[in-house]
Amino acid sequence: MAAEVPRMATQSQTETVAKRSFSEDLQAQAKALGETVIVLIGLAYLCGFIVLYTFENKLGIHDTNAEVIRIRYIHTGLLCLAFPIFLLIPMAAHIWMYFRQRPNLDVYDKLKAAGYVVGRSRLTYTVQLFCTCFCLFVFLLFEPYGQLHARLKWIAFLLILSVAPVVFLRRYLGFSANKERPWLRVSATALSVTLLYFALWGTIDLASILVKGASYWLFTIALALYSMGSASQRPFYWLVGQREGVQIARWAVVATLSLMSILSFAYRVFPFIPADKGGGNFRFSRDAQICLLADERIAPEISIRRGDLACTVPVKILDITDLTFYVARTDDKGRNEKGEIPVSDQRGAPEIWSDGEYFPTVYAIPRSKSSFIQYDFKMDQNAVKAPEPPAGTVCAASAPALPATPQLDSGHPIKPKAAVAPPALDAVKK
Repeated sequence: MAAEVPRMATQSQTETVAKRSFSEDLQAQAKALGETVIVLIGLAYLCGFIVLYTFENKLGIHDTNAEVIRIRYIHTGLLCLAFPIFLLIPMAAHIWMYFRQRPNLDVYDKLKAAGYVVGRSRLTYTVQLFCTCFCLFVFLLFEPYGQLHARLKWIAFLLILSVAPVVFLRRYLGFSANKERPWLRVSATALSVTLLYFALWGTIDLASILVKGASYWLFTIALALYSMGSASQRPFYWLVGQREGVQIARWAVVATLSLMSILSFAYRVFPFIPADKGGGNFRFSRDAQICLLADERIAPEISIRRGDLACTVPVKILDITDLTFYVARTDDKGRNEKGEIPVSDQRGAPEIWSDGEYFPTVYAIPRSKSSFIQYDFKMDQNAVKAPEPPAGTVCAASAPALPATPQLDSGHPIKPKAAVAPPALDAVKK
């Protein structure tokens, strides 16, 4: 019994150390996750601020009211970071592991023959991962909400094909499969490519988005490659101050590539993201009609009467701040820098704005003067269009409106009665 006490104490101490180690690992992971989230939110806020400021200034919105805290900055920044988060980082990790393991495949074969459970990256699953990430990236950023419901079955099949082998078929198609089955893996990869084609077929002009946003893709990939190369190469600094000089030069290159990537996103990618998802494409957003309070007036180019209130014609709300609505007419195709109008372009006005060449006239409406807003998917522009006055008349926006002549139900005007002079005072006394 005396000999068993030290052994039992040692086992108890081992279990305590194991529990403490697990608790410490969990705390360390939670701390690292919290720090990562804080850094990601800060980076998203900075990217979103630059993107929105650049896009709105190009659109013609010059808001002097600087709102420091806006949730939209973080939302827009996450859209800007979606490409490296959803596509670039997972693909770079898989490709990096694939090339790192190639010189050591003989070690992998020996460990596998010895009965060890070891795994390795394969290009077939890298293609499957790319199909899944690319599909989710496209639908997250560029597809309107209705397209997601229409293609949900293809997206679901693609996700099942990518996740099911890892969970349910690990012995056959998993990371540490007991035997290589190349034909089965190639078949699964070909099926993933086919499902990706059916999921994206006939939805949006994806080729145009990829070509016009080429600068953003190139700058982001260059930034990722330069950062990975700088982190992996650690030379020996033999000169005093050489380390600091190299770090300053590297940070300057990283800052330049980052800024060029963000500006490229603002100019070339952000205008193609639907406004309902926080982007600058107003093609799929609802038309709006803003009605002001009584006795308030707006610009005659967008003004109509709705009862006793002055309202706008159907407009697209470009931005909303704490003080102002920024709107543009739904049928305004815009002008370019030379003042030219795209007369021959048969597309809708919001779709023309996304090209970045023609921009509409922007109107600012104070929120304090608005009574209510009506949203609709597509308002009839002709039904609510304000009637144009005859030539030679003065618009109601520049002169006080005259009282309307009363009319009968038949439409004929009521003739005013002749003014009758009051009777004389003497006649009243009589």
